[in-house]
Amino acid sequence: MQKGENIAFFKNPKILVLFFSHTLMQFAQDTRSVALEPIQTLVDFQKVEQKYQSAHIITNSQIQSNSNGNGDIASVVRILPNVQFDSKQMQSTTSGEIAPANISISGGLYYQNLFLLDGMSFNNDLNPAGNGNWLAEPSNRSQGLAINTNLLESISIQDSNIDASYGNFNGGVIEAITKRPLKKFSTSLSYRFTQGNTDGFSLTQYHIYNGAKGWQDFINSSSETMQPLFFKHIFYTDIQSKINDKLAIIMALSATQSFIPIRATDDDYLSDWATPVDPKNSATRKQTQNRQIYNLFSKLYYDVNEKFRLEFSYTYAPEFDFRFLVGTQDDYYRFQSGGHQIGQKIFWENTLGTLKNTLSYLVLENSTYAIGYENIKYWQTSDSKNWSNWGTWQREGGHAPVTSLQHSLTNKITQDFIPFYFLATEHKIQTGLEVSYQLANFYYNKNFYTAIKTSTFMTQEQQKKCSDFNWCDLAKAYDPRGFEANDGVNVIDGIWMYGQYFNQASFYRQDKIIQDNLTASWFVQDDILIPLAKAGEANLRVGARLENDTYMKKTTFAHRISMNYLLPWNTWEKGKDFATQITGGINRYYGRNIFAYALKDGISGLRTDIYRDNPDISWEEILESNVECSEIVTTNCFKKNSNNVAFSRLKIPYIDEYTMGITQKIFGWKLEGKYIYRQGRDEVLYIRSDSINLSSISGYSPNYYTYTNDGKSDIHIITLMLSNLMPLEFYQTKHHLLIAFDWTDVKRNFNDYATNSVSGQINDDLILWDNKLIYWSQRPADNFVRPYTIRLNTTHNLKFKKWNFLINNFLRYRGGYYAYAYKDNVNITLPNNTSLSVREYKTTRLLASFTWDIKFGFEYDFYKKNTLFFNIDIFNLLNNKNIALANGNYLTGIFTPIYELGRQFWFEIGYKF
Repeated sequence: MQKGENIAFFKNPKILVLFFSHTLMQFAQDTRSVALEPIQTLVDFQKVEQKYQSAHIITNSQIQSNSNGNGDIASVVRILPNVQFDSKQMQSTTSGEIAPANISISGGLYYQNLFLLDGMSFNNDLNPAGNGNWLAEPSNRSQGLAINTNLLESISIQDSNIDASYGNFNGGVIEAITKRPLKKFSTSLSYRFTQGNTDGFSLTQYHIYNGAKGWQDFINSSSETMQPLFFKHIFYTDIQSKINDKLAIIMALSATQSFIPIRATDDDYLSDWATPVDPKNSATRKQTQNRQIYNLFSKLYYDVNEKFRLEFSYTYAPEFDFRFLVGTQDDYYRFQSGGHQIGQKIFWENTLGTLKNTLSYLVLENSTYAIGYENIKYWQTSDSKNWSNWGTWQREGGHAPVTSLQHSLTNKITQDFIPFYFLATEHKIQTGLEVSYQLANFYYNKNFYTAIKTSTFMTQEQQKKCSDFNWCDLAKAYDPRGFEANDGVNVIDGIWMYGQYFNQASFYRQDKIIQDNLTASWFVQDDILIPLAKAGEANLRVGARLENDTYMKKTTFAHRISMNYLLPWNTWEKGKDFATQITGGINRYYGRNIFAYALKDGISGLRTDIYRDNPDISWEEILESNVECSEIVTTNCFKKNSNNVAFSRLKIPYIDEYTMGITQKIFGWKLEGKYIYRQGRDEVLYIRSDSINLSSISGYSPNYYTYTNDGKSDIHIITLMLSNLMPLEFYQTKHHLLIAFDWTDVKRNFNDYATNSVSGQINDDLILWDNKLIYWSQRPADNFVRPYTIRLNTTHNLKFKKWNFLINNFLRYRGGYYAYAYKDNVNITLPNNTSLSVREYKTTRLLASFTWDIKFGFEYDFYKKNTLFFNIDIFNLLNNKNIALANGNYLTGIFTPIYELGRQFWFEIGYKF
């Protein structure tokens, strides 16, 4: 159990203190002396970021025009280049899910992005790469709040040349900006839905592997990984009001829900392991899982005067995931994530320039709550316990009651100084200070026991002692798998004549593991305009970010240097239609510190194993007896579990980035090209101690796991994009076009910090990859990385009297890639005739994928701006059979494909004013 310590940020911060003190003192005397300049808007942001090819902006009209499925941020940003998605979250078999997909930007790890809502971070740093564990926390993702895109005015994706005011990422920056009321009063209301049904009318087409057998297995599913039936819908409403010139408010509510009925049990085992008391309704008994995401949002804008603006916001975005436990009578568990964010922003035009202060408090949860059970048990099927036949087990419970919370309090203050001239160059200096305190914890939210497959038969004498029926059963039990040998008295022909009891259980105590982190960052940058007379114009942004944290006790320094060159003909009357800009950059980005590194150190130590030889001795009695098991004492005793994860402070992973780009205007069109090279070092991987010959640690398992900074990556990216600057107009129609291409090559010697690595990855050993010898670090990534993608996005608008019509097309062609599976270690002969044992990986080429999504929109202004609208979204219009991923069998090297979603219809109806 570890807790961070607060330490001083800088030894001598007097200059910063004096500057900010002077700036704040100006407010009292200067608020009326200088006219208010317009506070930075979306258009200004676009100009600044386009100057260095840093970002792509998705405007509100683009958000509303494109098909966006579940209505989350990830569903919208897929139209942009240089964004990759998790293949596992695109499967046809899990169409009922509504959680936002993990995304990778510029080849970065998906949990190393920075998510911002109005400038306030909502990253989940608890365990964003966690794959879920019944004894630990549920599956995670890096996006802490699932935000409905109806709330948003714009979404920006920064993928390179990111300035020094942003930190704690080495992927990309995703910033969502919420709407600002512009009218005296406006409101909107909408409802959208889709569904899927393998046994009737369906708005969703499924693609399932393995013909009739695969289809039948899918229909008869009792697993949440195969969802043959679902219904999901989204409700959204908001009220906006610009009450007067100083005060405006917006309030919004959305609910996204999905209902997924599947079988409550299966009958896979009945042929071989049937018992006389098996239920007869295994094929018809159903249970309904559901997924729920809610957004409650409110924001108030108040202009104190023409120079001083306040913003207050509150976001509540919980996510509930109800799942049935297969093999139980009526037991559920609930994953709960998401949380609250409260924010305050200040904009102040002062004599020095513009000051912005952002204060936010974020609470995120990633927890599991038990519904219908207190402890976790696997009974043998008996005359009294026969609600299922789940591998001959009757299950009670199945997921541990876990709570994990993250509290984040952050304040960021930024001063943009009034531009000044020096030696014929214009300088725009920005400096700022960001301080953040985070507190994370993990704990079992109650004491509980597990007894999994530890029941045994009772003798007649033991049966008389059975009084606590929570842990023993008097009824005959059936053991078709032959766990206990027949003795002719207690066990006869696989029947436990006198019932069963648990002779072993594990106790998990309610105790907290806590880790905190105080981070302080100072940044400064100068955006310099250098006029070159007839040679054109150059801009150079030179910045640096200095950061210190108490979690890893490290201080980092990151340079941020971007430049552009505007060619001389850009200002000519005949040349401005062919304006050219060349950009470049050399940058370093330090990544996020994940709390799972420290929180996992101690979880396994919360477990105590208990042994007994009679049903009349309670677990509590044995714990209170203080008798620990030994070579001599083997029953009616307990044994404390050792920790199996050891945490030690790590270096902060970083990316060095080098970019070159060009932007070319061709009349009303803009052509952009960019090359990005990223070199990742000190990245965090997870490995077992004996794999790298680490010494044993007292109190830890002999072969414990730990984290190291031996991860590395090399990433090459090329992007091209063509778009029209102004809509193309024909008669009463307007047309927008976006064509984008990206090529990505990612080499990484590990998957993520949650996946177990081996020594060969650290040593960069040779491996046999598809019959070719390569080094570990040259192995292609197998997720979030289609080698190339071509996107075409077209939007067509027609206005006719009171009608507005819209057609949007999104066509995407994604190149094929390789899936792989480890097969075995093999001996090979090197050119020098020496023998070498290497790991052999079999690969299979997954074919390229093509999808065409289309949206039809209709609006009718029936009375004085009161408008009804109706939308139809069709995903994968051609119903193409695209492979999402392929699971490889490590013994045979045979791959089983899993397909993406087939054709799917969404319908939406709404009203706005």
